[in-house]
Amino acid sequence: MTSNLLDQMEKMCMGSLEHLTKPLKSFLKYDILYNEKEHEITFNMAVAGYTHDDLEVTFENGLLEVSASKVPAEYEDMFVLWKGLSNKAFVTKIPVGTLYEVEGVTLVDGILSVKFKRNDKVAEQLEIR
Repeated sequence: MTSNLLDQMEKMCMGSLEHLTKPLKSFLKYDILYNEKEHEITFNMAVAGYTHDDLEVTFENGLLEVSASKVPAEYEDMFVLWKGLSNKAFVTKIPVGTLYEVEGVTLVDGILSVKFKRNDKVAEQLEIR
């Protein structure tokens, strides 16, 4: 019964994760993975060319925001013959939901990963008795 109620509350708060299957307005490539058994969401974004210092990741009120401000100093005095690498500023917003909390953020080999785990303490607070 409790699990069923939590699932119903999760659907109301998050729209059954269906909103995560809609494409984001982002020029960067990304994956959103869901581990149903562990109730974990992993957001992977390809951010090749961006460093830890270039990126900012925030999570507030169920909204993940990934942003970057990048002005490549090495391009200032050069004529660019071909521009295929992305190095512009961006903001990407992903509505994850309030039942999840950030478990970790990593940047490895040009992939930014943000892992979320369902916060059962929050879910318990939503439980109606």
